[in-house]
Amino acid sequence: MLREGVMSRLLIRELERYYDPWNVEDESLEIIDINYVIAQLPKAEPRMELADGLVVFMQEAFRCLQPGGSLTVRAPLASNPSAVADPLATRYFNEGTFLHFAKPVDKEGLDWRWGKYGVDHGTRFNIVHIAEDGGHIVCTMEKPID
Repeated sequence: MLREGVMSRLLIRELERYYDPWNVEDESLEIIDINYVIAQLPKAEPRMELADGLVVFMQEAFRCLQPGGSLTVRAPLASNPSAVADPLATRYFNEGTFLHFAKPVDKEGLDWRWGKYGVDHGTRFNIVHIAEDGGHIVCTMEKPID
């Protein structure tokens, strides 16, 4: 039987692998296509000072994509009962999930996330396509050329 301290260290090591930078050079990829594994990325763990796995993933994708490169994500739709039944999934997606990583501007040209909430994930994707597909959501984003 593992003692609590040993188990905590094992858990930390397991979680840390999600946070290691990808072994990919900056702006070297044209396309990233990711399927449902994104639903299993760990959520933020403040007690261990670990950031949210989805935020880290999106930041790394943004870093690795060439300007004009695309990221396509297929993920379980939050409103799909089958998705919620998956015991391995830690998160579910809807259109709003991806808008947090997009280049949103309001009518005055201000980034609403930063102005209202002080949130900046360091990504400014352009949303090319987003749609529900059965019990899933598919979103294609592009790294701006500018």
